[in-house]
Amino acid sequence: MDIKTKLTSRKLWAAVAGIIVGIVVAFGGDGETIETVAGSVMSVVSAVVYILAEAGVDKASAGAPMKVENLHIDTETGEGAVDNGSESN
Repeated sequence: MDIKTKLTSRKLWAAVAGIIVGIVVAFGGDGETIETVAGSVMSVVSAVVYILAEAGVDKASAGAPMKVENLHIDTETGEGAVDNGSESN
């Protein structure tokens, strides 16, 4: 299992939030503080997971071949034209 998979695990971040909340309770934090800390941790985690997921999608699409259909390039001029199926006379 690679580090990216570990960091995107919801179970891991739920455990991290639980540990932080436990520490806040141990030091006498009130209910409002606990809610704020847990909400903050989960918000940051959601953003990080989204960023990592988008990076993975971008990486996968960067290596994929680009498919171009009906593109005709004039070898003498280098100009290109898209053939949309209609012929003009």
